[in-house]
Amino acid sequence: MAVCSAPKNMELQKLLEDNFANKHIPVDGIIELTHSCNFRCIHCYGQNERHEKDLSYEQWVNIFQQLKDEGCLCLALTGGEVLCRKDFPELYKKAKEMGFIVVVLSNASLLTEEIAKLFYDYPLAYFSTTMYGSSRETYKKVTGLADNYDKFMNGISLLQKYNIPIELKTVALKENYNDIKNIYEYAVKNKFPFRCTVTVRCTNDGNDETQDHSITPEQALKLDTEILTNRAEFWKDIALHPKPQPKTDERRKNKCKYLCNVGNNGFMIDADGYAHICMAERNKGFSLLEHSFKEYWNNVITKIACEKAEIDYPCLNCKDFRYCEQCSAQMELDKNNNTHNFMNNKCKLARLRHQWCDDYATEYNNKLKGGE
Repeated sequence: MAVCSAPKNMELQKLLEDNFANKHIPVDGIIELTHSCNFRCIHCYGQNERHEKDLSYEQWVNIFQQLKDEGCLCLALTGGEVLCRKDFPELYKKAKEMGFIVVVLSNASLLTEEIAKLFYDYPLAYFSTTMYGSSRETYKKVTGLADNYDKFMNGISLLQKYNIPIELKTVALKENYNDIKNIYEYAVKNKFPFRCTVTVRCTNDGNDETQDHSITPEQALKLDTEILTNRAEFWKDIALHPKPQPKTDERRKNKCKYLCNVGNNGFMIDADGYAHICMAERNKGFSLLEHSFKEYWNNVITKIACEKAEIDYPCLNCKDFRYCEQCSAQMELDKNNNTHNFMNNKCKLARLRHQWCDDYATEYNNKLKGGE
C-alpha cells in the first residue's frame, strides 16, 4: 500500500523498523485516554462517543503496566481530545516514569504553559497535531468555533517556546480544500513534518454521514500531484521506481483479510479499555478490564491477523492496489453500514493515481529518449 497512517516521525519509525520489524512484540501502541473533546468537528469518527465514561487513572496505570510487561516501547496518547482529561499531566508523567517513549496526539487548543513545560521536563518524542485551516473562518466551518483557531495557534506558540518537536497534519474536506495549500506552506515555513489525509472515516458505530464532507477523487489527485509538492515527489518516485512489497504481496497471495502488518508490532486501546488491531478496527474489541493484554497479544490478535478474506474480496487481485490507501478495517465499517461510497471513492482515486503514474513515467522516458 502507498501510505501508512501511523503517527511516527522518521527517526522513531526507523528505530522501530530496524529493531522490531520481524518480531511479534507489541512495541507500538495507540491509547485513547478519553472520549471527550472540546471541538465539534464535522468529520469526527468518534462523535457518537463523546459523552461516554472514561477509565480511571488507576485503570490506565494498570494497563500501562501490562503493556510494559509485554515489551511495549512507544505510546501515542490521544482521545477524543487527550488534554480534556484533568489528570492528563499525571498520566503522562507516569508513562514517562515507566520508561515509555511518548507521543501526544492533540488539537493543541487546550495547551497551557504548565503542560508545555511538562513536555520539556519529561521529554516528549513529538507532539502530533491537526491544523484544520489557516483562518478563523475555516476553523469555524470544520470545528464549530472560530476561536478554536486562536487557541490552536497559541498552543503551537507554547510548544515552540519549549522546543517541543511538532508534527503537523491536516485532513482534506470540502470545507477546507481551498485552504490546504496555506496549511502546507505554514508547515514548510516552520519546518514541521507534514502529512495530509484525504480519507474521511465512518463514525466508530458505522454512520457514514461524515463522508458527506469528503473531497472528490479528482480533488484528491490534484492535492497529490499539484498542490502538495511533498506528495507529488512521492508519486513521481513510485512512477519511476516502484518498490517491491514482499510482505503485502505474500498476504494477498495467502488471501488474508488484513493486508497490512496487523499483529506484528502495533495495537490500539480505546477509551473503554478494549484492545484493537488498529485505530480503524472497531468490531473485534477485547476488554482489558476483564482479560489481560498478554492474552490478547499472544492469542487473539494473532488469530485476527490470520483471518481469510471472503471469496469476492476485491483487493486481492486489484491491479491498482499499489496506488491505494486500502484499509480492511475501514472496509468492514463501511460494509456494516451497507454503503460503498467510501470504498468506491478510494478505488477511483487509486485508478487515477495509477494512470497519472503511468503517464508521468511515459512522459519522463520519452524525454530521456529525446535527449539521446
